[in-house]
Amino acid sequence: MTLGEKIKAARKKKGLTQSDLAGNKITRNMLSAIEKGHANPSLETIKHLAGALSVPVAYFLSETDDLSLYEKSLIISDVYRAFGAKNYKACIRKISTVEEPDDELCYILTSSYLELAKTAIARGELITASKYLLLSEENSKKTRLNTDHITPILHMYKCVTDNVHSPLLNFDLSYFASKTTGAYDFEFFKYLILDFDYKFTRDEFKYYIEGKKHLKNHLYSEAVKSFLKAIEATKASGYNAYVLFSIYTDIENCYKQLYDFENAYLYSSKRLSLLEGFKS
Repeated sequence: MTLGEKIKAARKKKGLTQSDLAGNKITRNMLSAIEKGHANPSLETIKHLAGALSVPVAYFLSETDDLSLYEKSLIISDVYRAFGAKNYKACIRKISTVEEPDDELCYILTSSYLELAKTAIARGELITASKYLLLSEENSKKTRLNTDHITPILHMYKCVTDNVHSPLLNFDLSYFASKTTGAYDFEFFKYLILDFDYKFTRDEFKYYIEGKKHLKNHLYSEAVKSFLKAIEATKASGYNAYVLFSIYTDIENCYKQLYDFENAYLYSSKRLSLLEGFKS
């Protein structure tokens, strides 16, 4: 594409007439001549047109025809660097400068929003997590790259945000187990379904399941000990409000069974405090 053709294409994409774009800097006739290749604009004119069209000046001066491809070339190194550093918000900010992200960028957005959702769930910010999960899902539909390994994980965490008390009511267990590859996601899944036979590597899940076994056998004092270990493990590995919510719920139940209503009230208060925080 010539310079004039690039200007014309960008103008039409913005839905502007020649008079709209010309403004008071140049005449409409001059712009028409530039677009037809009958006149060469000055650098100042190019800067004016680029600013009015929200297009980098360098794009008009480059040999690249595809604006989105040009925009991607400016940010892709920074995107890879940010993604590698797990700075997902920076990834999203960089990609937002590209008007029409391609398959690769939509795939990166899918993964970035999912990771932000998982962090929000761990912090107990379930409404925020729901928004991130929706954005992840939307971008997964825009990319032609394979997202089969992401879809079940998205679904699992969406079930968590939709129903904090019973997340597995609408979850296809067999589909998740056959598709997922992420180590943490798989252990989180095993924790959700209370797999008593699975050998957990994360202590918070291991002690929680241990406590659930004791609870199942009506060994309430032993269950409390295991649940308290799970709390300490959660603090050591990184705060996870959703996991703590499950632990507090079961400890409250144990203390009620032990007729220790003071401690039952204490953990009821902790549980309700987290539940209130889930609205953020």
